[in-house]
Amino acid sequence: VPNSNTFINKSKNYSENKQIKDVPYYINSNKIWEISLLPHGSRKIQKFLANDLASKEDINEIFSQLLYDLPSVCLNTYGSYVLEKIMDLLDGNQISKFIDCIQYSFLKISIDEVGNRIMQKLITLASINKNYEIITYLASSVIEALCKNKFGEFVIQKVLETFPNNDFIFKFVYYNFHNLISDCYGLLIVKKIIEMMKHKPKEFKISY
Repeated sequence: VPNSNTFINKSKNYSENKQIKDVPYYINSNKIWEISLLPHGSRKIQKFLANDLASKEDINEIFSQLLYDLPSVCLNTYGSYVLEKIMDLLDGNQISKFIDCIQYSFLKISIDEVGNRIMQKLITLASINKNYEIITYLASSVIEALCKNKFGEFVIQKVLETFPNNDFIFKFVYYNFHNLISDCYGLLIVKKIIEMMKHKPKEFKISY
């Protein structure tokens, strides 16, 4: 008598393999961007990337097609899942290109419930690749809006945790202390900085 679990596993593997085989077609047909925004397409691309089936050329082409309108992918629930998978497979130059492509939507993505997850991951990867300059500039230009937003404050906290050149945040908090503590999300940033200063007080200095 066939083992029922074996049959179920084989059926599941067959279904998954069939889904994954669609992805090369999407790549060759230049359909990755539109398919990534749909539930079934997002799942297929994620599995293709997660199962080590994608060659470097596949990864490069998928990323290239997502760049068609990268901010929209960042803000889409299903598209963001694809981005979270592929971001771990990108090199430093591609991370730089990612940052360049979203810079004019930096605030919109950062304060979005879906987008802020992508922004936090991007900040972590930028830190690993020592690519601080553009994100520091972008965050500093909209720092008040980020500090006072439910999701934006996560982005500021991530910069505080990962970037060595976060003096601009300390300056802003110093000069806007009373304004921030009267805001429920701004208060969280103040608390974060106080906690960091308790653990490593010598590392935090404000340049006037």
